[in-house]
Amino acid sequence: WSPLIRQFSYRLSSLLIHTPITPNQITSLSLLFGLAAGVACLYGNYTSTLTGAFLFFICFVLDNCDGEIARFKNISSHFGMRFDTFVDWIVHSFFFACLGWGATS
Repeated sequence: WSPLIRQFSYRLSSLLIHTPITPNQITSLSLLFGLAAGVACLYGNYTSTLTGAFLFFICFVLDNCDGEIARFKNISSHFGMRFDTFVDWIVHSFFFACLGWGATS
């Protein structure tokens, strides 16, 4: 997965570098997409699970972009690193719990 996600994140980061968006804002977007992915998987049917997988993929791409933007703009911070890790834990826990719930319904 990582090489595929990196291909998308490099392209997206090259666009985002020219905007005023901050890495922490990108991390927040990643959180929203990750939570939306989990909610989509709760329904348990093929279409909603496929939608959830697509949203989860976007979450992963944004998760890579935040670090790339932070390094490029030289605005990385200890808080940003901790926030990114926290969001990763929340998204993964929520997504896989919802995926499991949807699979049993």
